Formats: sequence, C-alpha cells, structure tokens
Amino acid sequence: MPAPPWLARPGRDWLACLGAGLAAVITFVLPSAVGGGLGFRMALYLPVSLSAAGALFVGPLRLAAVSRRGWALLAGGQVLCAATGMALAVHPCRPP
Repeated sequence: MPAPPWLARPGRDWLACLGAGLAAVITFVLPSAVGGGLGFRMALYLPVSLSAAGALFVGPLRLAAVSRRGWALLAGGQVLCAATGMALAVHPCRPP
C-alpha cells in the first residue's frame, strides 16, 4: 500500500534534516578540535546516536515500506551501538 499523498509529497524536509545533522557533527567535533570537552561530546553522543535509531524506526512507517523487520534490526543495532558507547564512556576499559 503506498503512502498517503500528504506523507509522500516531496518537500524541503530533507534540507532541514541535513542542516540538523551537519550542526550536530560540527558540535560534536569542535570541542575536541580546541582541546577539551570530552564530557560534552559524550553528552551529545547519545542523542545523536538515538536519533539515527529513531529515524530508522519512523522512516519505514512514514514511507509505508512493505517489510519493516530489516529496518527494525538496523535500528536495534544503532541503539546497541549507542548504549555500548555510553557504557564505555562511563566505565572506560583500562589495561591491567
């Protein structure tokens, strides 16, 4: 079943999404370039990672994809990656 016309219409939403992603990347990289801000980077890492999982969950619903299992698997992997990154930031592995 195709998506309703009000959901499938081409628009400029992709431009807003691209701008938000670019701003998040710059905000994530900039503190390390000036020599600090690990806590800030880690606080920004989780929302950025989880936003990718949210996009993978919502995208197939919005586009009325036939099979959503593959997209759900990708989103679950993204959530696992974000959780692992945050767990390693809280309890870093130190060599013995």
